[in-house]
Amino acid sequence: SVFTTTNGGASFTESKLKTSELMVAPRIYRTNANTFKLFTSLGESDSFQIYTADSKDGVTWSRLEIFAPAAPLRNPFVPVLIPYQNGDLVVFQAQYLAPDTGRFSYQLYATNRSSSNGNWSNAILISDQNSFDARSSIDFYKYQNQRASLFQFNDETWIAWERTQAI
Repeated sequence: SVFTTTNGGASFTESKLKTSELMVAPRIYRTNANTFKLFTSLGESDSFQIYTADSKDGVTWSRLEIFAPAAPLRNPFVPVLIPYQNGDLVVFQAQYLAPDTGRFSYQLYATNRSSSNGNWSNAILISDQNSFDARSSIDFYKYQNQRASLFQFNDETWIAWERTQAI
């Protein structure tokens, strides 16, 4: 369900989403088109996937569908969206398999859609080796990169995230 308030939280109105599944970590954002986008995670066996729904008014919602840019990745989670001048940017985390150890680490991926065509781009890895100082010899996948936060100011988008060394 999604709840809306028009009186500063004194009361809420419920809008039910079309799902029988338990939603985990739901998040609602305003898009560049001044519509609403909801993200949530739903479990599938021993894994989970990001699902999304859209609404023009915050009351009537589309059916939940897999968020296509995250679908090919392992256990994508915690998407954040920020509208920008020409569209929307989403950053989320997903598990990355280290080529030398076979261990998983969380890495950050980004996708965007332009206002003109509305299609999401393929997700790209953004916490890769280029996110380190050029002199660094540490492999990026030996770190957990999680919980991105996005901010926009003067047509620039800023990102910060949590980075810890994987054990």
